[in-house]
Amino acid sequence: MPKKKPARTRTAKGVRRPAARVALGSSPWSPRSEGPWGPQSSMAKPVMPPAKLAPIEQPPVGVSPKYGQLAPWPLIDRYPVVIGQNLTLSYIASVFRLATTGYRQQYVDLLDELLEQDPHLYSVVQKRILSVANGRLEIVPADLPEGDPREDRAEALAAWVGQEVARIPELVQQLAGLLWGGIYYGVGNSEIHWSRTGDGWRVDRLSFIHSRRLAYPDPQAWDLYIWDQGQVYGWQTPWGASPTNNSMFGLRVADYPGKFITHAPSLRGDYPTRDGVGRQTATWAALKRISGRGASEYLERFAKPWVDVSFTTGADGKPREANNEEIAEAQNAAGTQGVGSLSSYVHPDTIKLDAKAADAGRPKITYTDWMAVCNAEESKAVLGGTLGTEVGKGGGNRSLGEVQERGELDLEAYDAQCLGDTLDRDLIQWLVRLNFPEDIDIAPHAKIHVAKDPDPKTVLDNVWIATQAGMPVDADWAAQESGLRLVNKDNEDGPARRTYKSDVADPTAVDPDLMSAEAKQQQADQAKQQLDIQKAKASAPTIMPGQVGGAPRPPLAVVPKPGGSSAAPKQADDDTTQPAAPDNQTAVTGTERGGGQPAGTFRPGTPTRSRKAFY
Repeated sequence: MPKKKPARTRTAKGVRRPAARVALGSSPWSPRSEGPWGPQSSMAKPVMPPAKLAPIEQPPVGVSPKYGQLAPWPLIDRYPVVIGQNLTLSYIASVFRLATTGYRQQYVDLLDELLEQDPHLYSVVQKRILSVANGRLEIVPADLPEGDPREDRAEALAAWVGQEVARIPELVQQLAGLLWGGIYYGVGNSEIHWSRTGDGWRVDRLSFIHSRRLAYPDPQAWDLYIWDQGQVYGWQTPWGASPTNNSMFGLRVADYPGKFITHAPSLRGDYPTRDGVGRQTATWAALKRISGRGASEYLERFAKPWVDVSFTTGADGKPREANNEEIAEAQNAAGTQGVGSLSSYVHPDTIKLDAKAADAGRPKITYTDWMAVCNAEESKAVLGGTLGTEVGKGGGNRSLGEVQERGELDLEAYDAQCLGDTLDRDLIQWLVRLNFPEDIDIAPHAKIHVAKDPDPKTVLDNVWIATQAGMPVDADWAAQESGLRLVNKDNEDGPARRTYKSDVADPTAVDPDLMSAEAKQQQADQAKQQLDIQKAKASAPTIMPGQVGGAPRPPLAVVPKPGGSSAAPKQADDDTTQPAAPDNQTAVTGTERGGGQPAGTFRPGTPTRSRKAFY
C-alpha cells in the first residue's frame, strides 16, 4: 500500500514544501535551536501590510484541539490549601523555606489566604496595582538616530502594533493579573492565544494563569514550569492529558517561546523564588490576624456581664472554712470563665472571685494599637509610607504627604516600566517577529503612563501665580484642564484666549458683555461726543499771536485812561510775578481768539504770574 504523501502548502515565494506538523506538548522550534527566523531560514520576508500568504510555520504553540489552550484552568485549583486557625509563625517559616527551593504552591496559597482576610493589606496592594493597570498604554516607535531612513517605517510599525494590542479583549484585566502575580506573589503569567489569517499572525486573547501553578522545581536549572499537581480536565480524562501534568514537573515555559507572558519584576533585587511584596508583608499580616483573633476572644468573654451570686455560710455573718467540694466548684468556674463560657456562678462566701490582669488593667499596648502597628508596616512595605493611607492623632502634614505621594509615583513608574519591558519581550517582539521579521531591530516599545492629572484647584492656582508674574497663560487650556467651560468665542478659529494681569476694579472694563444695555448706550454716546470734539478741533484754523480771525494786528500795549501818562511798554521777565497795575490801567496777557476777546484780563490791584506779559 503506497504511503500517503504529506500535505503541502505554498510559501510566500510559491515554493511547495510539506506543512509543519506540531504534536501536543511540542513546539515547531526549540530555544536551543536557531528558530525559524535564524540564518538557515529561507522564508520570504513579508512587507507591511503583511502578505496574504503568511509564513507557513505553525504558531509558537502546540495546542489541544479539544480545549484550545496549553494551560487551561485545572480542576485541582478548586481545592487550595487553607490554614485557618492553624496559622502560626512556624508554618510561615516552613512555607518560605519550601518556596525558596522552587515549590511555590503552598507559599502562594498562604499569601492568598492572608490577603483575603486582611482588608488593609488588600487595599494598599490594590492601590499600587490598579494605578498601573489603569495607566495609559502607548506603543512608541523605536528610538533611531536622527535622519535614519527607517524613521517612517518605525512609526508605521508602531501604529500597526498599537492597533493589534488595542484589539486584545479584556486587556486591562489581563495586565492587572500579571501585576498581581509579579508584584504580590513574585511571578505572574498569561497564555497568548494566537490565530493565523491571510494577513498574518494575530493575538485573539490572553488567559490568566494563577501564580500557584508556577514553580521552579528543577534542582538543576532556573527554568520556570507550569505545574498542575492534580487533575486538569476532569475525572473522565486520563491523567497526563494536559502538558501541565504529563511529565515530572509539568510544562516548561521555555519550550514554547512566544506562547506565554511571564512577569517577574525585581522588587528587592532577589531571585523570583523569594521576591514580591507578599513575602515582606506575610509575617505582619499573620501577627495582625493573631491579634485580631485575641481581640475577638476578649470581646466574647467580657462584652456581656456575668452574674456572681454569693450566700452567707455562718449565722454571725462570718464565713466558715471552705470545704473540698466548694473549692472544686470554684476551680471549675475559673476554668469556664477562662474560655469565655461562664454566664453565672453561685458560691458561698467562703469562696472569693478576683480576676486580675498582669498589667493591672492598664496595658501598655492594646489590640487596636497593635493592629495599627501592623497596618503601618504593611503600608510601608507596599507603598513606602503611611501618610497616604492613615492620619495620625495630630492630623496630616501636607509637605510630608506630598513627599510620600512623589515616592508612590516613583513606585508606580517603576512598576509600569517593568511591565512595559515584559510586554516588549513576550508580546510585541513576537508580533513583529511573526509578521515582519526583517523589522525586528526596529520593533516598537510599550510605555505605560501613570502620571495623574493635576487637581483642578492646583491648575487654577498655578495659572493665577503665572498670570501675576506677567506670564500669559492659554485660558482655553486652563479651562479644559480644570473642568471649566468658558463662554463661546466670537471666532472659533481665532487665536486662543489668554490671561493677563489687571488692576481694574470694574469688570466691564475687561469684558464689555458684562455691561447693561443702558450702560452700553451711554458709553457709546460719550465716545461719539469725544469723536465730534476731536473732529471740530482738527477742522479749526490755527491762529498765530498778533492775529484776530487771521488778520495781523499790532502788538498788545497798555492804553492809558484819559488824563493819565503814556509810558512806553515794558516787557517783563519770564515766569515772574507782576506788580499790581495802577488804578487807571488794565493789564492784558496772551492773544485774542476768534471772537476778538482778550485771552486773559487782570483786574487792577491783583498780582499775576504770566509768561511774556505786557502792561
